[in-house]
Amino acid sequence: MHLIHQLGAGGAENGIINIVNHIDQSKIESAICAFVGQGTQEGRVRTPQTRLFDLNKKPGNDFGLPFRLRRLLKSWQPDVLHTHAWGTLCEGFLAAKMAGVSSIVHGEHGTIQEKARNLPIQRYFWGLTDQLLSVSEAHKMRLSKTVGYPVDNIQVIQNGVDTAHFCYRKKNTALQEMLGLNKEHRIVGTVGRFMPVKNQDFLIKAFRGIVETDDHVSLLLVGDGPLKESLVSLASSLGVLDRVVFSGRRSDVSAVLNLMDVFVLPSLSEGMSNTILEAMSCALPVIATDVGGNPALVKHKKSGLLVPSDDIFTLASAIGNLLKHPELRSVYGQAGRALVESEYSLNKMVSRYEGLYGDLFKQKGSF
Repeated sequence: MHLIHQLGAGGAENGIINIVNHIDQSKIESAICAFVGQGTQEGRVRTPQTRLFDLNKKPGNDFGLPFRLRRLLKSWQPDVLHTHAWGTLCEGFLAAKMAGVSSIVHGEHGTIQEKARNLPIQRYFWGLTDQLLSVSEAHKMRLSKTVGYPVDNIQVIQNGVDTAHFCYRKKNTALQEMLGLNKEHRIVGTVGRFMPVKNQDFLIKAFRGIVETDDHVSLLLVGDGPLKESLVSLASSLGVLDRVVFSGRRSDVSAVLNLMDVFVLPSLSEGMSNTILEAMSCALPVIATDVGGNPALVKHKKSGLLVPSDDIFTLASAIGNLLKHPELRSVYGQAGRALVESEYSLNKMVSRYEGLYGDLFKQKGSF
């Protein structure tokens, strides 16, 4: 059973759905339990045997939550409870122990809880799990350094992407027109929730420098979130709102990525970005900030470009350079696709999770 706060739009949620949709159903039966509803991604669960549960968490502290989860665990009797991110760690562990669940896995996916009062709690509960997971080597080192947890006790399972779904296709001109993108423009784009860590304001500020010298470029921002209004206001105040398209959340991300000529991830922090993997799988050249797990994916001047997360001029120059050189975009895009195929396929990721769950089961039972 996978335990998540809510099955909304995000990297951890996307990873869970990819696991349950592609794991060997003849060996491993899956369920997803959310604290708060199922969320926008529920419809992506394609395996009818995957059970979905909702614990209806009350706002604020819900002291009955671990006991409702305990009842569910005793009823469904999973061999492994896989908790995801800080929000499920404590309640998930307590309920699993009360219900007699054999194995507990905890996965951290990106953002790290750095509040002083949370650090000892994380160290304590991480140490009681059967396995702590991270999504990249860089993220693993950050977890260890920030929380003070032994680095050797953290296993890395990298994210994977469905290379058959996320692949290069010709631009869908009807979709481009429907989104309000000028057919004559080259498209710079990004995908991500509008929240501070994703840093889209940095990209909009850099884009202003692009439009000053280029009349045939538009910016496409895919996603939604609490900063939507402030980002629209920023684009308006910089005089570029007529060249920026806010598409909202999209279920056809692969098709939207194929509208872009350059993909930019301007984040302040990342574990291992699913959106970078998806863009690279679509053979897009990627410009990413030099943070977290990004350098493991984007090989500077080989499959894309890395830039500081606070240097507007450098980001604008990188975008402008790729827009001017289509042959360079092609070289970077093909190199990125090759890397995804060899190292970050969905099959490889799912196989690693199957191996982990199988090993834990063998330690406490037998197939």
